[in-house]
Amino acid sequence: MPLQSIPPASLATKRIQRMLRKDMRSEPVRIRFGLPLGNTTDTNQWVGALFLAYGAQLMDAKGNITVKNNDKVKQVLEYGKKIAGFCTPDAQAWDDASNNKWLISGNGSLIFNPPSAWAVAKRDAPQVAEKCWFGGFPKGPAGRWDVVIGEDMCKACGFCLSVCPVDVFAYRKAPNKIGWFPMYTAHEENCVGCMLCYQICPDFCIDVSPKATTSGLTAAVALRGGAR
Repeated sequence: MPLQSIPPASLATKRIQRMLRKDMRSEPVRIRFGLPLGNTTDTNQWVGALFLAYGAQLMDAKGNITVKNNDKVKQVLEYGKKIAGFCTPDAQAWDDASNNKWLISGNGSLIFNPPSAWAVAKRDAPQVAEKCWFGGFPKGPAGRWDVVIGEDMCKACGFCLSVCPVDVFAYRKAPNKIGWFPMYTAHEENCVGCMLCYQICPDFCIDVSPKATTSGLTAAVALRGGAR
């Protein structure tokens, strides 16, 4: 599938749900998911997005642990357990480069990542790059995202613009009160909840939280075309 052809999150949901319905005892999984399960940044991004897709929080704004009797946390853990069963056996030992290397090797079926793996595959393994495509991450029941920038504090470093995989941000054409041309959310509807902007902002200007009134979560996912 061409790189420009981006299937909607609903399609990704159906495909992954179909795989999760497999009985691994009678139908072994030949090509597994490339989702890291160790203590890595990439793990935090896809697991964090999965939790937020269900509206599941491990603690509240005051720092209180909210796991006990939390149905949303229970739901996401049950779904995450199913996904983990389709990951590679060594996924718990992966580092942040492992998922890209695994996809480029031609043995993988899915990673949760911006298109860096595809870019490297295009250079080093074009036969794999030809089969890569990008699609929506499975929709969850919680919602899309509110992206709020404190524009009066923004110093226009552009870090959020450089790390955002879906072009949420742009520069204002008018300066803020401290003389910088700040970032603003030009395409909030594109947000996938990866939290990279929130993590990289040096002035703590950005807040990302799930919308309470809509449904769905999408994210950049690289898939090996034709995998079953």
